[in-house]
Amino acid sequence: MGVPWYGYGYPCVDPASGNKLEVSDASHARSVVESLLPGQCGMKLVPFRGVNCSDAAGSEVGFDQIQEIVAAARVPVSSAREGGQAEHADAFASSTPGSAATSSSSSSYIASDVRRDSRYMRAPWFNYVKSGPFSSASDTGASSWPQQVHQMWFDDAQSLQEKYALAAELGLRGVGPYRWDQATGENAGRMFEAISEGFLGNRRFAGNGTALTTDEGGQEDAA
Repeated sequence: MGVPWYGYGYPCVDPASGNKLEVSDASHARSVVESLLPGQCGMKLVPFRGVNCSDAAGSEVGFDQIQEIVAAARVPVSSAREGGQAEHADAFASSTPGSAATSSSSSSYIASDVRRDSRYMRAPWFNYVKSGPFSSASDTGASSWPQQVHQMWFDDAQSLQEKYALAAELGLRGVGPYRWDQATGENAGRMFEAISEGFLGNRRFAGNGTALTTDEGGQEDAA
């Protein structure tokens, strides 16, 4: 089973009118990104071979870069689909929402907290606005308003572990990410741990690659 070590950032459009969902200034941006739910961020209809394609409507963003946006905007992870108490997973910053410049670029962001959607194996998502570059440390110096609101959907170690566990339960022969280079350092470490814990777990394999299970008597049988 192939899994993503990346996410997709979708420019939001108004579901009713199809017009860009834009914010006029930093204050407006904070209000909108905190209140916007998934169904309220419409996607531009982009056909691929005659069918509307979500890949074509968004932009692929590697996990490391997503981490930079999350850390820059200092957003916590929420356990509830529509808000609720913050669940500060170790993969994310655990301070209050806000805005700041990323460490590797001059871009700045205003973002909501990161929430998990229980309908989709606890996939994390958040809303954000690219609001820079800034002329100062304050968010009052954005160079160009209005800005379009975006919504990011991605997988992290926690949501991937659930997918890996399902793959193991279904007896799939393996799992693999696309792409290895989109998570590095500590980020990659967490991702590999999720494979070990979620998919490998206590599974053992025969010489032909067949998964082995242990029966009640402690004997291993080919699954």
